[in-house]
Amino acid sequence: KTMSDLKPEVESVIKTGRQIVEKKQVDFPDKLGKQLDAIKLQYNKLGVQVTKGKNTLDKALKIAKKLHKEVNSIQKFINTVNEELDTRDKTPAIKNSDATLSYIKSVQEEMTKSKSKLPNTRDLVIQLQELAEDEELTDARQTVENLSEKWAVLAERLEYRKEQIEVEISALEKLFISFQTAIMNVKEWLSKSENILGTQIPAHGHLSDGQKDQLR
Repeated sequence: KTMSDLKPEVESVIKTGRQIVEKKQVDFPDKLGKQLDAIKLQYNKLGVQVTKGKNTLDKALKIAKKLHKEVNSIQKFINTVNEELDTRDKTPAIKNSDATLSYIKSVQEEMTKSKSKLPNTRDLVIQLQELAEDEELTDARQTVENLSEKWAVLAERLEYRKEQIEVEISALEKLFISFQTAIMNVKEWLSKSENILGTQIPAHGHLSDGQKDQLR
């Protein structure tokens, strides 16, 4: 039975007992009165304990729901980013280097803004532990620790991929500069060659018949 079910019964017993004491329908009214006082006191103490327990349970449930929500949110974020990186890694780097670099930087910025989420989950576990008193919340602690490790692994993966792409982009830029320099050198050589040829070869009208035959 619940306290609500017991309350009418207890009140009825105490009320009946008080009437018996007042009317002295027993040989030991004083003793019965003390017994009734003890029952009422015990019932009130039990009521306080039940109320306290209910409040503690409600608080623990609220914290547990918040912890569950935070853990799911972080796990979903990690999974989504890893899946996106896997997809981008399958595409030739030269085709999506700039886009991937931009994506990685945006994720790193978001992780920096959200860096308080993991400490928050640890705080929630500590709060639950305080409410649980002697019972160890091993599973909850392990879940948060595993999540912290996954977060750290993702951060390392992002940083490594960013540095890799930056090296690739830098190499491409250097290659492009070298290509442009080579083109300019070729153009300069062609221009000089054209000038030299223009000064060394006489105009067609001043060529001898033998020179004309050689040009033909």
